[in-house]
Amino acid sequence: MILVLAAAELVFAISSALDAPLREQAISAFAANLAWTAEPYRLISYGFIHADYLHLLFNLVPIVLFSDAVSLRLGVRAWAFLSLLSLAGGAAGFLLFGVSPAMVGASGLAYGLAAASLPFWRQLGALHLLVLAALAVLLPVSVWYAPGTAWEAHATAAICGFAGSLLIERVSDFRAPAPE
Repeated sequence: MILVLAAAELVFAISSALDAPLREQAISAFAANLAWTAEPYRLISYGFIHADYLHLLFNLVPIVLFSDAVSLRLGVRAWAFLSLLSLAGGAAGFLLFGVSPAMVGASGLAYGLAAASLPFWRQLGALHLLVLAALAVLLPVSVWYAPGTAWEAHATAAICGFAGSLLIERVSDFRAPAPE
């Protein structure tokens, strides 16, 4: 997933240098918006398009960090399930409560995976805990001081990631096999 995000950003950077509006066309085609009922792929695809490379970078740090923690604790299948659940949950929150016409970016995934690590926070390292604290501070700050930020997606993706992780902890079919 990270390679797909990075490759998309590289294509957008090249197209921008060539004065081709590829990013704008991708946002129009894949952003989460009210067209999702006719185009349900938008509930996931919005996470693969970013406003710019800094937007992608700020999303990639927690995604990489918590993808590792979640997949090591719960397994790769659980990580994939939680990733899709977080993206869809973030889109649902945005579509239900958001006021902007469209949304892009994988911050819902970042918040969902971070929240998915909360049930086992005692096993996380210092960097994980620092990023968790930063995300916890950024959510209310984005509500009041960053209009246009899809805080609704962040909050609902976090709820979905946390609830999904709790569920997976109790269901052995998703959980990674115990080391021998």
